Amino acid sequence: MGTASTWSGVTTGYVHTCAVRTDGTLWCWGENGYGQVGGGSGYQTTPLQVGTATTWARVEASIDSSCAARTNGTLWCWGRNTYGQVGDGSTTHRSTPVQVGSATTWTGGLAVSYHACAARTDGSLWCWGDNFLGQLGDGTTTGRTTPGQVTLPA
Repeated sequence: MGTASTWSGVTTGYVHTCAVRTDGTLWCWGENGYGQVGGGSGYQTTPLQVGTATTWARVEASIDSSCAARTNGTLWCWGRNTYGQVGDGSTTHRSTPVQVGSATTWTGGLAVSYHACAARTDGSLWCWGDNFLGQLGDGTTTGRTTPGQVTLPA
């Protein structure tokens, strides 16, 4: 795996960990019941490379899902998707990263839980997933499986 000093960022979920290396590769390990480590089967006790891409910029892990931004401005999520928190328009759990929409303007500023939110380069904020208590900021308690823009009240 190389030297131990080539990590540029790390995040921890409920019982899994993900990290980006300075070469742009993404690695995850730990519990994998919903595919939240981005590959393999069963729990992973050592880092597992997520795909072969070398353009990962930032990663965020949550309870049982993970999201990561690439240097080209795309956003990718995987893992538990019970509430649509993967953002791919479904509630199907994903064991490998799927792109969130087609936007290439995600900044990498993101947060993930049973819902997810991320910022875009124009300063807008977008959220999706569970909305039982209004956490998506759209004035409703209806969940979303794709990103919706957060706007301030008039």
